[in-house]
This record gives sequence, C-alpha cells and structure tokens, in this order.
Amino acid sequence: MTVIHGRSHYTRGCRDNICVTDERRYQRDRYRRRHGLPVDTPDPPTLNVAEPRPISSCDGSVIAAVRDELDAAPAAPERPGLAAVALAMAAR
Repeated sequence: MTVIHGRSHYTRGCRDNICVTDERRYQRDRYRRRHGLPVDTPDPPTLNVAEPRPISSCDGSVIAAVRDELDAAPAAPERPGLAAVALAMAAR
C-alpha cells in the first residue's frame, strides 16, 4: 500500500524521517517568506511504500473473511501484491 509522506502526514502524527524533514523544510521556508528572504523551490512529493504491518494470529472477522476469499481465489498466488493490499486494507 502506498502512503504519501510529507508535512500533511506529519501533522497527523507521523514522525518518520521523511515527514520530519518536510516539516522542517516547511517551517524554514515559512520563516523566509515572512522575513522577505528567498525561498527554496519545493521538491516533488515524496512517495514511500510502507512496510506491511504484521497481522496477528488473532485476526478480526474482516481479516479472516479476506483470507478465506484469497484462499479460494485461483489468481491470488499469481498476484501476491494485490493479496497483500487486500489484507492491509482489511487490517485498517
């Protein structure tokens, strides 16, 4: 599952290196704008693929249902990425 990190993710509580760096850059540019100093050109948004969090053996009913559907689907072994996405979405 792709998670977009940056300042908006920082304001929601994420404190990984990408989000902290973007918040620092924002505050530095904000200071410069307020004091009439030149501002750095912004970098494109950073995309970071989040590590899938481990799903415990005490799965909820939604996760168990998704696992059952994946076990019954013949195409699931051919597309492990989609199976991981489905499990990650069920875990949220």
